[in-house]
Amino acid sequence: MSRGGPIVALSVSDGPDLPRFGYLDHHLRQVLNALLIELLRGDLRIGYGGDLRRSGYTRELFDALTAAYAKSRLVADGWPAIVHYFAYSSWCDVDPAELLDHLALLGTVAETRFVDVAGEYLAVFSTEDGLRRIVSPAGDSHAMGADELVGELASIRARSGTPSAGDALAAMRRTMAGETILRVVASGKVAGYQGRMPGIVEEALLHAEAGRLIVALGAFGGAARDAAIALGLLDEDARVSHTEVGAGYDAALAELCGLAGMHRERAEEVGTWADLQMLSEADDPMAIATGVVRIAGRTGSPDALACGLTPTLLPSR
Repeated sequence: MSRGGPIVALSVSDGPDLPRFGYLDHHLRQVLNALLIELLRGDLRIGYGGDLRRSGYTRELFDALTAAYAKSRLVADGWPAIVHYFAYSSWCDVDPAELLDHLALLGTVAETRFVDVAGEYLAVFSTEDGLRRIVSPAGDSHAMGADELVGELASIRARSGTPSAGDALAAMRRTMAGETILRVVASGKVAGYQGRMPGIVEEALLHAEAGRLIVALGAFGGAARDAAIALGLLDEDARVSHTEVGAGYDAALAELCGLAGMHRERAEEVGTWADLQMLSEADDPMAIATGVVRIAGRTGSPDALACGLTPTLLPSR
């Protein structure tokens, strides 16, 4: 079975200053919905890292996609449209029954990758006939019973110890940077985050280090706006002050700024620098979605993608 289309990573999270720029939370959700539909129509898959909070953006992502299929706005091709990268710290303490309920709720919408502390993962998706485990980079899979999955996850827990949430999230983000063709970031925390830096900045850093492009939607403020400035997509005078920033925030942005030249060279190689600049200021959901699809088309072509994307699957026992 084919692995399906290339994966585009999305990071959309609550930032501190949406109202400052004249937006409400539903504006981000409109952007998210437009991105979902246009990416999937463009034969692209969506990569997302998140937890199972009922009010979280991961859940909203799944709900929006399910609704889109129900309205026949999208045509399912039998392969999960969303790839849920599930960080170890987000799933290790969740009751197995809740994890199984989560997989059943997703149906065929998403493939779930249970990431361990080293960034490798166990990949599972649901079908009408039950769970299936992906066992090769080519997408080959075999049937997996619920008890088998619970046992495999217990084995991962037993050998993983108790890493910090920051380390577990960093491992997941590093894996995503290696397996997705570009990263889209919007809004995002500037304080109160886990780890040594905000997630959106760490994701941008890891993607830039991996030679991937970052679409920083700066119009909505938050860490994504500061990332756009650090990457040279927005001018320095676009910076706004924050009431509070977390430890390591400014240092993380300085680290990202150090990769700006390499990131721009990469974008210019594939003819997307002007698009990235335009999107750093864009706020129209459809303009954002079509722009991201255009960039993904250039970035994901065989000539543009410098290295093969090889899933870091855990071997079957």
